Amino acid sequence: GSSSPAPTFPNAAYGICAMSGVVFEVDCQKTKPGEAVFVVGGPASLGGWDTAQALALTTCEKTFPKWSLDKPLVFPASDGDDIDYKFIVQQASRSGKATWEEFPGNRKVSPVPGKIVTASSVWDKADSTKIVQKPLSDDVLAAARPLPVERPKTPGAADVRDTARQIVSQLDAREPMRKNFSQSLLCLEPDKEDDSDVDETQPIIALCKSNLGANQPQQVEEEAPPTPGPRATMSLKHITSFSALTEMADAIEKAEARKTRMREPAYQPYNLDVPIVIVTSEVAPYSKTGGLGLVAASYSYEFPRKGHRTMVVSPKYKHFDGIQWVGETKVVVNGREEVVKYWHKFESNGEGKGCDYIFVGHDTIERQGGLYNGDDGREYPDNLFRFTLLSMAAMEAPLLLNLNGKGTYGDKVLFLANDWQAGLVPFYLCHKYRRNGCYTQSRAIYVVHNLGYQGQYPNVPACHFFGCEQHMATDLQVGDCVNLSKAALINADRVLTVSPNYTKEI
Repeated sequence: GSSSPAPTFPNAAYGICAMSGVVFEVDCQKTKPGEAVFVVGGPASLGGWDTAQALALTTCEKTFPKWSLDKPLVFPASDGDDIDYKFIVQQASRSGKATWEEFPGNRKVSPVPGKIVTASSVWDKADSTKIVQKPLSDDVLAAARPLPVERPKTPGAADVRDTARQIVSQLDAREPMRKNFSQSLLCLEPDKEDDSDVDETQPIIALCKSNLGANQPQQVEEEAPPTPGPRATMSLKHITSFSALTEMADAIEKAEARKTRMREPAYQPYNLDVPIVIVTSEVAPYSKTGGLGLVAASYSYEFPRKGHRTMVVSPKYKHFDGIQWVGETKVVVNGREEVVKYWHKFESNGEGKGCDYIFVGHDTIERQGGLYNGDDGREYPDNLFRFTLLSMAAMEAPLLLNLNGKGTYGDKVLFLANDWQAGLVPFYLCHKYRRNGCYTQSRAIYVVHNLGYQGQYPNVPACHFFGCEQHMATDLQVGDCVNLSKAALINADRVLTVSPNYTKEI
């Protein structure tokens, strides 16, 4: 059967005097890279205290640390009682555990018929909310968020449906190790392949037991691990990234696991004479903020095991143990000549195989804060410069560095560029190197891990900054911004995503 259409609510049909609008804002500096602020509350339009249904707030470089709802949330005047709500911080993908404001009780706001009420607060300060009202116009009403249709609730269940109890019960009995993943990796009926009849409007139930009161947020109870249940399979319907992964086996553990595997590999390697150059802004265990670092680490193991000579090129955020200086080169960024240094470490994967890790050093790369943001949560203002250096240095490394006495990688390689931080690799391959007779047999694959981050920066003189001609700069430009993801998507020989379903979602 076909899935149910998304619920809508005819806002304008009620008239301005019969409607109320609410905008939620909060000053919050608690977020880390990959996280966002959400608002969740008692009404169904605020998720019914379910963090998976919370409304995401947005911010930008100019407004941070203020996070706000992009459009007013409208309510019929009959629903104009106090609205209970709170702000939470969680992964932008809604995976993992949410961090709640810690003060007792909830925030409250009272909608006013015919008005837009803006409730501005400071994170975790209960008495900080300031209210501003302005008239609710026809234009604002037409553009406001549509209200969801209220779903029937089980009598006496205190907002917890019987369906939710069943899902929580079955998920709780699953194998404990699988609870580290998003609940959408699990299905209610083992080995069910066709989930086309699933009601898309139903919320995703959290992986915990809960006691939900009408106006209380969800609480997580710690329990002893249950007896492992049967494994189940399902399509990755709700997965948008692998950032739920937090740990990865080391080379010895992987090798031991392979010895016990009875089935044949799903695919066989080809073109083993072509080296692999993985360009990534993070790679575990040296640098990691989420799934990207872990997936890059997996590349660094799998390709050498298959027989490819493999190099990982990543920023030298600090002086990692065991690395050695192996060379340097000069590149031009924003009209200036910059010296980048290469630091090398060979990691053995056993059986005489391993990976060359190349760390790119420059004064702008090593910082006291995080990889992309300072301790205040703000993005470094020179990130575009830093990751342009990374891409340029990565393009030169296979041509310059004689590693382990085996010579250079040469100009016939496969570049595996990951997310926007490496988005200039396909761009330079097409517009700089191939045009000058270099890397003519090389190819670039662009891997999208999270298209929510695209490397878009305003008011950048593209030709001067990237050293390219005007007709090339059009591959970078989106309006008055440059967008590194666009450059990669246009110029890559192939584009991959972290999962088949993410391809469909994009």
